[in-house]
Amino acid sequence: FSFAVLEAFRRMGIIEIQSWSAGASKTLVLVTLFYLANVGSALTALRLTSVPVYNVLKRMVPLPVMVTDWVLRSQRFSYGIQASVLTIVLGALVTGSGDLDLNIAGYGFAILSCGLQALYLVYAAKAHDVGYLSHGIMYYTSLMSIPILVILALGFEYQGLLAFPHWNQAGFLFCLVSAFGVGSLLNYALFLCCTLNSALTTVIVGQLKGMLSTILGFFLFGKVNITTVGVLGIALNSAGGVAYAWTKHMEKLAQSE
Repeated sequence: FSFAVLEAFRRMGIIEIQSWSAGASKTLVLVTLFYLANVGSALTALRLTSVPVYNVLKRMVPLPVMVTDWVLRSQRFSYGIQASVLTIVLGALVTGSGDLDLNIAGYGFAILSCGLQALYLVYAAKAHDVGYLSHGIMYYTSLMSIPILVILALGFEYQGLLAFPHWNQAGFLFCLVSAFGVGSLLNYALFLCCTLNSALTTVIVGQLKGMLSTILGFFLFGKVNITTVGVLGIALNSAGGVAYAWTKHMEKLAQSE
């Protein structure tokens, strides 16, 4: 869906897609592979854990992003930023200790998803470093994702797709296309934020969504069994996100003076 929309915009002259570069091909391929692997591991983790716990575990991702950005792009971070990121991770660990429905496999897939998300965001930033804009990165990653997703669908979901009874229902098709559209907008916003700001800022901004979905998850889903310690961990995790935003704001003010 994303590729079709971007290709239509390219043909209409609305956007310009940078030509495929041999030098950037490895980076774009890695963005695609890490992104697809992240989606798979995240969905598996969400199936095995509760929504609030999953969201908090995913909020550990700033630490691997910070480390990966330092290793792959030689980025440096202030002590205030490092302290806020460590607070976020500490909150996630405290939450885990208060989760009475601890699922080792679910936690493992969530942590794996954190690492994979860090890799694809940092490699997206590397693609921007060599001249690709956000829509160019999305264009090529969407294009390369198509054959992989087709193979996976035919290999693992073929019978289920054929047997699905709602393909001819307008309501389902409307929801399906809407989901495609919202997902494409989300991915574009993610790549845009990553190229305009940084991979670390992108995941921290995502914490705002995580805070809301964590709170809603307690009330909307019944699969939650967490202690007071777990609630304190969620609060600590959220405080780290607020501290990061405040530190970045103060650093921007200091740079402008």
